[in-house]
Amino acid sequence: MLLTSASFMWRKWLGQKRWRLLHYLTFPAYALVTLHGLMAARKKRR
Repeated sequence: MLLTSASFMWRKWLGQKRWRLLHYLTFPAYALVTLHGLMAARKKRR
C-alpha cells in the first residue's frame, strides 16, 4: 500500500509504462497476501 501511494509521487520518474505495471501488480499482491493470511490462520488452528 505504501509503495502504491509512493508511486504517485514517482510517476514522472518511473514513466507511464512502469507506473501502470506497478499499479496492476497490486492486484495479485493483494490476492497473495490474503491467501497467506488465510493459510497462516489455518495452520495456527491445528
